[in-house]
Amino acid sequence: MTERNRCGSCTMCCKTIGVTDIDKPPNVWCGHCEIGQGCKIYETRPTSCRTYECLWFSNDWMADELRPDRCKIVFEEIEEDRIVLAMVDPKRPDAWKTRNVQAFIQFMTHEFRAAVVICVGITSLDDAVMFVPPGRTRKGIIKSVFRDAGLKIERYAAQQGITFEEAVRQATGVEGIKKVVDFSV
Repeated sequence: MTERNRCGSCTMCCKTIGVTDIDKPPNVWCGHCEIGQGCKIYETRPTSCRTYECLWFSNDWMADELRPDRCKIVFEEIEEDRIVLAMVDPKRPDAWKTRNVQAFIQFMTHEFRAAVVICVGITSLDDAVMFVPPGRTRKGIIKSVFRDAGLKIERYAAQQGITFEEAVRQATGVEGIKKVVDFSV
């Protein structure tokens, strides 16, 4: 990202993304954010903010309706794993159900074979919905999302003689993915 604010009036990442550099948890507005205008400390913002680019920002092929402040979702790509995290504004939990967002999800799963994980409240998988393209598995996607934690959870499950899903529930304190939409043919 350049020093010029290319986000325009969009500041959704200032709410949905956690920033450890300034002890900002996810799903609360950053104290440095002027909502709808931008960062008050833009020139000296933390490195994690400086380098962060949501999927809409980094791809000019995405429709204007999918700009985070318009659809109330920040899409983030885990490129090496073909996973799109959709971090939904908790005040708009059904935002992912709109026609435009549903069309985007289907496009990503069918054309790019990317898994899409909808998170309403990024700190929890309670209300997560996972769209799984053909040839991908729920377990593999969860491991990719958790990366290092996924490997630890898998080892823990093997040691305890329990399922991966039970280990996820124990590790996160949640029941796991609420709904899986499998696009396998």
